[in-house]
Amino acid sequence: MVSNPAVEFAFSDPAIAAISVNEQVDSGKEYMVRVENKLKGEGYDVRVLLREGGAAEVILSVAEEEKVDVIAMSTHGRSGAARWLLGSVAERVVRHSHIPIMLIRSNE
Repeated sequence: MVSNPAVEFAFSDPAIAAISVNEQVDSGKEYMVRVENKLKGEGYDVRVLLREGGAAEVILSVAEEEKVDVIAMSTHGRSGAARWLLGSVAERVVRHSHIPIMLIRSNE
């Protein structure tokens, strides 16, 4: 899943917003193709699905649609005020999923 922050902010000039959104979408697609190709090259059976919407909600709905066995996600490991201010996609998925979740802490 690729986050598109441009969609979430209002711009004073709609033309600038459209350019920014399109650039983010293109960048996200290119990134996902690179990841897909890398994993396939390592022998994994992967498929990229691109959806728009809130990250947690999209993850949960796609997991249901695809009838997945487990949802694997990385987490930034934020805590305290940063977590409260920024929210946590992983936390929302964990709270609302009946599908098992595997969380992996990011090295960042």
